[in-house]
Amino acid sequence: MFREFAGIDFSVTKAANAQKILSFASDYGCIIELPCDYHPLRQEQQWDRKPTTLKEWFRASEHLSMAVDLWTLINTQGIHARIELESRMERNKGFVAYRWSHQLGVPSSSRDWFSGKLLGLRARNPNDLSEKEKRELAGLEKASREQLETRSRVERLPIAVEKEAARWLNASTLQLAQRTLREVINKALTDHEKPCRTLTIPAPDMRLVRLPENLLSYMWLCFARVVAGEIEERPCEMFDHCKKYLYIGHGPGLQRSDATLCSPVCRQRKRRYRDG
Repeated sequence: MFREFAGIDFSVTKAANAQKILSFASDYGCIIELPCDYHPLRQEQQWDRKPTTLKEWFRASEHLSMAVDLWTLINTQGIHARIELESRMERNKGFVAYRWSHQLGVPSSSRDWFSGKLLGLRARNPNDLSEKEKRELAGLEKASREQLETRSRVERLPIAVEKEAARWLNASTLQLAQRTLREVINKALTDHEKPCRTLTIPAPDMRLVRLPENLLSYMWLCFARVVAGEIEERPCEMFDHCKKYLYIGHGPGLQRSDATLCSPVCRQRKRRYRDG
């Protein structure tokens, strides 16, 4: 579920964004207002909160998206992922930070087309461009500057400051990325303002029971368990068609270690492919 929420592709119009949020809410419920599950160890709580706003939904998805994106880069093998991570790190004498840029309200499909078109024209020899292509390049360059100013927000997440920064200045890119992810998850699970926090309560048999305050906290807890290795995230065998993952582990909602398909639909699809 956390990947689905983090992957919401917000567009420019409020009406389209509201529809995407409504679709997610109709499947899973509100992310903030109510506890996700009842548990006998939970005491009565007063949920005196205003209805969740569109801005809160957007920021919550954006925040989780940043963490999932960082986690994906950390686990991606190859030089390109390391170069991308390094480009996001700011190393100064008294300040080490992770820089993350988010395109506000620009669908990924539009960003991909825009970037591809612009980079394609930039890569060519200017003398080989036709007059029409030169005008198109000039227009794209202008639009790129305007988009950067109006549709992009750069956030800096401090990794280390002052005396501690000196210790992290020469750390590897991977170490800095892992520390950033750890800090982001810890902050999300202890955020008392949204609220988005996870309570840990000893059960009568002395087990520790983690109780998410709401759906948003539940998604962050699931993500944290995947990062910590408590839950194994594995792509479905028919991932090219369904784009879904399996979550392997012990407990409600988790699948067995020999599972390879996410749903009966994918089982039928695999059967059809096998039978030709």
